[in-house]
Amino acid sequence: MVEIPPDVDLVAALQHEVVVRVSFLSDNADEFPVDIDFQYLFAAGEALFIYDVLLNLDVEIEYIWAVLSPRKRPVKITAVLFSLMYLVQRYLPLFDQIILNQYFILGASTKRACMITYAMCGWVSLAGISLSEIILVIRIWAVWGWKPLIGVILVVISVAGGIPGIFFLSRFLNGIQYPELDIPGVSEQLQRCFYMTTNKEIVVTWILLMVYDMVGFILMAIPGISAYRSSGSSNLVKVVYRDGVIYYALIFMISLINVIVILILSPDLRLLLSGFERVLHSILASRVILHIRKMASQDNIHGQTPTSTGIMLTTIEFTSFTGTENGFTANMNYRSFELEVPQQTRA
Repeated sequence: MVEIPPDVDLVAALQHEVVVRVSFLSDNADEFPVDIDFQYLFAAGEALFIYDVLLNLDVEIEYIWAVLSPRKRPVKITAVLFSLMYLVQRYLPLFDQIILNQYFILGASTKRACMITYAMCGWVSLAGISLSEIILVIRIWAVWGWKPLIGVILVVISVAGGIPGIFFLSRFLNGIQYPELDIPGVSEQLQRCFYMTTNKEIVVTWILLMVYDMVGFILMAIPGISAYRSSGSSNLVKVVYRDGVIYYALIFMISLINVIVILILSPDLRLLLSGFERVLHSILASRVILHIRKMASQDNIHGQTPTSTGIMLTTIEFTSFTGTENGFTANMNYRSFELEVPQQTRA
């Protein structure tokens, strides 16, 4: 049974995206607001995503899609797998937005359809964010010279953060209720989902992501400081470290704001920034990779080795580090990290 305030035109309010609180006759009445429509905010995220794709499409075709060309020989399995992983995380937001548009605009027809739609949005978003993080984790391991110890540390923090994150996301999704309004003259005009939840456990997932990104920031900054001192003239080295550090700093700040929103604002606003942050993960991770590959193809790097297939293997030397009483200093003991990028055509 639902109690609607007499001065509220429910249909008009929902159609114009106004928050309508429905008081359920229970002890938890104040904790059960009906869903607020985030259509405009998701539309902003979608517009930003499409704009970024169009803005960088030429670079992506040249440095990502070219690796997948069937005419390229020999085939580098690692380069192909990395490019495929990049493309999946890059374009998964399109799938997210298709689901959200179906949910917000067309409206699911049944309670079960609403539940499936929300669950798919949650799990696909988690998959996309995870792929974006994995791509940057690979870069962290690379700048540390593929040291086994760093690899173990990265795997441990990934598992330690990922498993609890999946658990709490599952609990959050399972705790969502989907009420069906049975109001004469109103229900027939509303083709959309509503949700109710007092569950804040989604915040644990975002906090774990914050901790994960903070560790990534530290692991990228430590070698980056010495790299700037010893190889400051290399634009590629600057891009590798600078972009990685900026990525983790931005994502950490966005996650922090998201956590504050979840903890402070009312239940109907808990997911206010989640979709937008998910899109930013894809955009920022993609920018990092594209920028590195673009810089790696230019003349200011060393070790360019053209091959007969028109593909250039660029060796980037990363300094390994030893601890001293003053912190980390470069001992110029180099390890190699290969990037496969298309060779530039020269006039």
